[in-house]
Amino acid sequence: QYISTWKRFIDDVFGIWIGTERQFHLFVKTLNQLTKPFGIEFGDWQFGAKVNYLDMNIYLSSDGLINYKLYKKETDARLYLQTDSFHPKHVFNSVVFLQMIRVIQRNSQESTCIEDLNELKSDLTKSGHSESAMDELEPLAVQRAIEQDLYENLERAPETTQKLVFSVKFFREIGDLKKLVHSMKTEIEHLCGDINITFALRKQPSVGNTVVRNRRLSGCPVQEIESIAPKTQKCNARGCRTCPLLFSADDKIMVNGSQINLDFRLNCKDKDIIYVAQCQICSVLPGTLKEDTYFGQSVTPMHIRMNGHRNKFLIDDKLYFEKSALSMHCFLVHKDLFSMEFFKLGIVKKVRPVELDREENKCIQKFRTRIWGLNRIVVVR
Repeated sequence: QYISTWKRFIDDVFGIWIGTERQFHLFVKTLNQLTKPFGIEFGDWQFGAKVNYLDMNIYLSSDGLINYKLYKKETDARLYLQTDSFHPKHVFNSVVFLQMIRVIQRNSQESTCIEDLNELKSDLTKSGHSESAMDELEPLAVQRAIEQDLYENLERAPETTQKLVFSVKFFREIGDLKKLVHSMKTEIEHLCGDINITFALRKQPSVGNTVVRNRRLSGCPVQEIESIAPKTQKCNARGCRTCPLLFSADDKIMVNGSQINLDFRLNCKDKDIIYVAQCQICSVLPGTLKEDTYFGQSVTPMHIRMNGHRNKFLIDDKLYFEKSALSMHCFLVHKDLFSMEFFKLGIVKKVRPVELDREENKCIQKFRTRIWGLNRIVVVR
């Protein structure tokens, strides 16, 4: 009986209490007793002539009217997008424009609005925004805020409650049917009254769905599918030194008794990849467990990453060969056969950059190349 207004936004409630403060505390206590079995407790509230609700400070003026102004938390650092960041110019203007609209809409008094706008301009200036650009946007923001208020308060004409819906399947002459029905609108209103005529079109299924669901249409021979599928990961760029080292679709790649499946939709120009490198000298040796395979990741295109490995196949006093697992393997195991040409390469998959570490470790664990493989080699960075 003491609640005059009750407004809720998710778990925040604003209300007007016409009783005493003691009665309000008793109301909260009773409410907590009722909601305790459900694990709900109202432990934080504000009571008085001034309260903070969401991003507004709502208060009673001296003449008893409800006013509001923008509320800013003490922890709000007011950090805005820096203008020296690599964003399009319109993004910076949008930040200023929308923040100004927010300030204007959150103030019921002109004095507090001007105060908050000046404070906003000062904070935006610290982020690199020019004062002249803000002065140009301010009247536009005021106009937009007024237009939005007028639109929200505009009394909309009531919609026609009765509708006549024609549910038809789409066909080419649907336009002619619409013209015919609308030309008979007078006769239809004479029979049915003032109604709104609407066409509900049921579209035909897409060609893709038709092919997939129709077995006869989708019965493409396996030989035709295999002839279309790519059989190499070569980019076929002129002078690419990685292309000759890539596996083909006919190669069977075995690592410690398990077979690797490469993604032949990719080529050596792709980046953000997990790749495999296998020593062809060691792979032909008898036995299941061999130290011949290395899994790696690359955020750059594969051919550039392989150039990095290739540059380490160099024996000098700087010990560059210790900076690549592939060159270290050749130096320690094959001695005279010290060349990148004895490796064959392939792209296992393409992933998001943030998933590279995880996917690389998954391949290493699955094929045990940290136990039997080149991933056990400690590379000097």
